[in-house]
Amino acid sequence: MRVVSGNIMTKIQGIYAIRNIVSGRVYVGSSHDITYRFRKHRARLNGGYHSSLRFQASWAKHGQDAFTFTVLEVVERRLDLLVREQHWIDALDATNPDHGLNVRGTVEGTLGFKHTPEAVERIRAAGVGRQHTPEAKVKMSAARKSGPKRTLSEAHKAAIRASTKEWTGTPENRAKVSLRMAGRTVSEETKGRQSVAMVGKITSDATKAKLMMANLGKKQSEETKLKRSLATKGRKRSPEAIAKTAEFWTGRKHSEESRARMSASAKARKKSDLPGYWAGKTRPEETKAKMTASQASRWAARRREPSQLALPLPPHS
Repeated sequence: MRVVSGNIMTKIQGIYAIRNIVSGRVYVGSSHDITYRFRKHRARLNGGYHSSLRFQASWAKHGQDAFTFTVLEVVERRLDLLVREQHWIDALDATNPDHGLNVRGTVEGTLGFKHTPEAVERIRAAGVGRQHTPEAKVKMSAARKSGPKRTLSEAHKAAIRASTKEWTGTPENRAKVSLRMAGRTVSEETKGRQSVAMVGKITSDATKAKLMMANLGKKQSEETKLKRSLATKGRKRSPEAIAKTAEFWTGRKHSEESRARMSASAKARKKSDLPGYWAGKTRPEETKAKMTASQASRWAARRREPSQLALPLPPHS
């Protein structure tokens, strides 16, 4: 679907038209956020579940390249949206099957409408366990990538963060998320995409401080520690990763505050706190050899040869 009129990269309130350039039929709609509505139409049409069966059939027959998206009018007052939408539906004869793709001749908006708690619960229950088919996921992904990138305002981002924090902050919701994610594994393809996406990204100092404060005082359960131990056991880092880590830490010094925390943590940590943890555990010979070689190289760098320590002899007379 090609945008031929109107800048939908920013939030616009008004009336829009989606026209089939093959048949000439048009669909008219209104929204307080045309960019969002553009994405919703495209996602529903590609997913095969648009509310207008007439529109869906035309999309399936001719394909998305046969449609254009046009902003007909920018409306200042939100209360005027339905009036102006009705005007354009009548003007373009959008409900006539020969000329239009709209189904309803009279606009009935949902502005200010709220579902009852019972209806909300029925909607939620109907969606539990529902999963998109692989074909639908591919179509949804393609629809998101092909359209204009939507930018959110800082106020919108803050509202999303507050809403998400409120929803995920309760123990009940955390338990639900944990149960839903249990047993899920990330495919190698997804891992590769995530790795590529993170290349070159640098975490700001402000974000680091937020992460540190968020995790301050948190303790991992024994089950979590065991899972992390099993996940990393036998994993070998590449020479490139080892070199990067060494380069990252070279020349770095811990602050006095960090040293004090590390010292206090080490003093508080006793073997008695972990009864039987080291019982029966032995390091592999390869690890022992590496530790010996590393320690030997450190001592060799610190030592001085006897000839370097000896004072120079006076010249012969």
